[in-house]
Amino acid sequence: MQDRNSVSRHLCSQLVSIVCAAGARIVPGNLEEIGRASALVLADAPICSGASVRITCGMEQLRGIVKTCSFNKQLGFFVEVDLAPDSLWWPGWFTPQHLLALFRSVAA
Repeated sequence: MQDRNSVSRHLCSQLVSIVCAAGARIVPGNLEEIGRASALVLADAPICSGASVRITCGMEQLRGIVKTCSFNKQLGFFVEVDLAPDSLWWPGWFTPQHLLALFRSVAA
């Protein structure tokens, strides 16, 4: 059983698209990190916090809400997405390319 104060994250690299507002806008990006309940995408354009999005890669998709979007001058926009309860990720369902498991403890 995992401690509630710890988070398991995986570094990865996978080309994806972020689909915003029922398909009205599509932003290309790269999936950089994924965990059971969240994902981090390096995107080509900003996406507003609170936006409902789908992260798509081929036939696979994750749904969630944008938690933060921050700009890095050299890289682009880092979009952090909290995944919907019915869209939680696990490796047996979808495995991004170049997956590297990490374990990061979070202080209480």
